[in-house]
Amino acid sequence: MSVAAILLAQFGLSEAAFLVLRIIAGVGGAFIGWFVSDPLARITHRLVWRKPIPGWTLPWLKVGGAALLGLLVFFLIQPGGGPGGWGFGAGKGGSPGLGPGLGGKDLGAGADAKKNDEKKTPAGDKSKSGDKAAAKWERKPVEIEVLGGDRYPGGERYYLLQGRTEPMTLKQVDAYFADHADTLELHMVITKDSPAKGLGVREDLIDRANRHRITSLEVKR
Repeated sequence: MSVAAILLAQFGLSEAAFLVLRIIAGVGGAFIGWFVSDPLARITHRLVWRKPIPGWTLPWLKVGGAALLGLLVFFLIQPGGGPGGWGFGAGKGGSPGLGPGLGGKDLGAGADAKKNDEKKTPAGDKSKSGDKAAAKWERKPVEIEVLGGDRYPGGERYYLLQGRTEPMTLKQVDAYFADHADTLELHMVITKDSPAKGLGVREDLIDRANRHRITSLEVKR
């Protein structure tokens, strides 16, 4: 997870707020490009052609330099969905099946694994294995709130397990999933202060649940 993602999660910025910051950064980059391109063009022209640059070309070069640097800054600063660049890359973000408006729906491989296992059970064995299968898939809902804003304590401890007072790191959550994989149904609680989608915090939690074949639901509060 990048430093930018941790800082954005700690301050609880939404995707819209982060877009505004990217626009501001792009305007700042264009401002710098406007002033830097003037001396850079003069020096380059002098070194290559051994004479002063024509005056009519300078405004166009400054406009081009400002536009180029502004666009580079805007598109290189990504919250976690891009190919990387300047430390703001994707990491493990982008887990499939996670997005707005999916509260109450199965996320990831947990539900698919359940359906596939049910299809593999022969019809003749259903009467014998019915109770065992029911016990296997009777899972206990466990809520894990994704912390952000003032509630985020630092140290990458984003996850507050239901019934506990101390937030957990992703490594601690992974160990908890490993010990209770056959009995859990993850309810990921998202509040207005939770880190925005794409920063990797939500995606990492869903990814760990998928690894342990745990059904995942998103609950918004």
